Amino acid sequence: LSFAAATIVVHVLRRQSIDHAWSVAIFTGAMTNVILNFMGLLIFDNGPSIIGLLLGTIIAIPVAMLVGFLFMGLDYSRTERVQFEDEDYYVLTLAAIARELKREQITEAKVYLAAGLPLTWVSEQKESFKKYLLQNKEVTYTFRNVEYHVQIVGAEIFPQGFAAVAEKLGTFTGVNLLCDIGNGTMNLLKITNRVPDTQHMFTEKYGVHQCTLFIREQMMRLHHATLDDAIITEILKKGTTDIDKAYLETVTKTAKAYTAGIFQRLREHEYNPKLMKLYVVGGGGCLIRNFGEYDSNRVVINEDICATAKGYEYMAMVTLNRKGGKV
Repeated sequence: LSFAAATIVVHVLRRQSIDHAWSVAIFTGAMTNVILNFMGLLIFDNGPSIIGLLLGTIIAIPVAMLVGFLFMGLDYSRTERVQFEDEDYYVLTLAAIARELKREQITEAKVYLAAGLPLTWVSEQKESFKKYLLQNKEVTYTFRNVEYHVQIVGAEIFPQGFAAVAEKLGTFTGVNLLCDIGNGTMNLLKITNRVPDTQHMFTEKYGVHQCTLFIREQMMRLHHATLDDAIITEILKKGTTDIDKAYLETVTKTAKAYTAGIFQRLREHEYNPKLMKLYVVGGGGCLIRNFGEYDSNRVVINEDICATAKGYEYMAMVTLNRKGGKV
C-alpha cells in the first residue's frame, strides 16, 4: 500500500506546472513511502527495519533522479528534421520571390535572399542551408501562369526570433528573455543590457503545431469529434469561435494547459518574471495572449506575425551595407 501511495504521489506531482516537478515528485514520493512504512511498523509491528528503510530510500532517490534524467530529460525518439532536406522549401522560396516580383510589377530580377534557422541550429546548419538556397544561380519558372527569371546573387542566414528584435535591440535594457514561438519550435534567447547571451539560447520542439495536435487528441478522447484546422486556428488566434459550448470549453482548457507548459519550459531555462521581462514574438504569441497567466507589465507580445521576416530584411541590408553593397 505504501508503494502504491508513493507511486500516485509521484505521478500527480510530476504533471504539475511547477519548477523542477520531477525532482519534487521523487523526493515527496520517497518521503511518503518512508512515513507510511514507519506508521505501519509502529501500528502493526510489521514491516522493514527503520535502518533498512532509510538506507534503501537514500539509495533509491539518486537512482530515481538518474532514471528521470535519462527518460524524462532526454528525448531519444526525436528525429530532428532540417527544413531543407527536400525541395519543398526551395519551391516555397521561389513562390515567395514571384509574389514579391508581382508586387513590384516585374518578372526579372537579381535576388539576394535572407532566411532564418532556429537559434541553436544556426551554427551547425547555416552553411548547408546557404548552399541549398544557392543551388541554382539562375532560375526560370512559371508561377500562377506567369513566367519569371531570377538570378540568385547571394544569401544570408540569420537566427529566428532574434531577427524580429534586431532593429529594436537598443531598447532591451536590463535582463530580458526573448521567446519566439513558431509553428514547430520555440526559440529562447537571453538579452542583457542590449547584448544577446549566446550561452543562454535554447530551441524547444514546442510550437503551435504541437498544441494543435494536443487539441485534436483531447477532442477525440472526450467528444469523439474532429475539429477542422481552420476552427482550431481561429480559436487560438481569437480565443473563441462559434461552435458548441462544450467543444469550445475543451479546446480552451487544452490550450491553457499547453500554454502553462510553455511557461514551465521557460522556468526550466531560468525565466523569472520578477527579475526579467519576457518578449514574445512569432505566430504562437496568441497562445500567451489568449490562454496564458502573466503580468502584462512584465510581458511584451509582438503581434506582428511578419516581424521576423522584416528582421531578416533589416539584417540583410545591414550586412550588405557593411560589405559596401557587394555580395
